[in-house]
Amino acid sequence: MPGSQRGDAVRWQVCLAHLLRDARYGVEGGDTDFSAAFRRLLLRAIAIGRRRSTFQDTTLAQYRADPDRRLDRIMAAVPLGEPGRRLRRRIAANRGHLFAFVTNRDVPDTNNLSERHLRPGVIFRKVTRGFRSERQGNVLALRAIR
Repeated sequence: MPGSQRGDAVRWQVCLAHLLRDARYGVEGGDTDFSAAFRRLLLRAIAIGRRRSTFQDTTLAQYRADPDRRLDRIMAAVPLGEPGRRLRRRIAANRGHLFAFVTNRDVPDTNNLSERHLRPGVIFRKVTRGFRSERQGNVLALRAIR
């Protein structure tokens, strides 16, 4: 969620799909301790999110506490490499908003729906070569000719 929109909602959720991507970058960068463990935690949380409609509220409260305990142990690890350190800082800043979706059934675990709504505008911008000025369009046309 953009920083400008964070104050609009009492409860908001960090997109787990984006965190999963960032954890994968950390693992690819050689961070086998922190990023790999956090990636496994995210996969577990996403699996809980897919099944949360079948659980009662008391069960969800227990499932909500489990990732927090696991995250405590993961945050104690020292990340290797810059992607892992960046991910750790991001998690520390937004920790309270990582698993809000578990107990609040109205909150999705990813923002994929909002990104799907933005997709037609992005495709239009790409097809029309963006919303550029005429001068920039001429430079691109000259490059295409070469």
